[in-house]
Amino acid sequence: MVERLGSLSSMSLGTPVPASKPSVISATDQGAAAAPALPRPEGDRYIPSRPTAPVAKPGAPVPQALKSSLHNHYKGARHQCFNYSWTVVKKSGGRPLTAAHASREGHNKPITHLNELIDQGQLRPGDVIYSSRRPGADPSSRNLVYGPHWFVYIGDRQFADQYGTRDAEAMQAFVPGRKIDTIYHPFDI
Repeated sequence: MVERLGSLSSMSLGTPVPASKPSVISATDQGAAAAPALPRPEGDRYIPSRPTAPVAKPGAPVPQALKSSLHNHYKGARHQCFNYSWTVVKKSGGRPLTAAHASREGHNKPITHLNELIDQGQLRPGDVIYSSRRPGADPSSRNLVYGPHWFVYIGDRQFADQYGTRDAEAMQAFVPGRKIDTIYHPFDI
């Protein structure tokens, strides 16, 4: 993550980047070894900020990486289940929502049906579940009347959202009336 600051003439932030030659922030400038280079816009400087949670080590087992990514800045935030779930996946090395494989396994079934999907091998650690009171009616989860809720399967029959981890029965009790809409598989190749 980076914070963007405009030109500050009263503060000395070092040598400004020439406007005629855009540069790139390297991974060492950001303080992260595996971060991709980010282009700098002309006339602006980027000041790196600290990551909110440690990024999982490449090659780490998915359940271990997921559990190390559970504490991020969306933890406990109201109406941030989507951001929390996909931040956990991103910090664990999964693909973003736009690149993740979406499936309709268990569509319109109660959340407790996820245990059957685990037994059948159709739900693996790192999969993100989108649930709603009216599955299929609000795929972008914009209408809060339908009670959209996103959570991630972290293994050992445990699911995590921004309020904590729980099993399928406790998740169903926590979000009553919701049914499975879509399951995303960000770690599938």
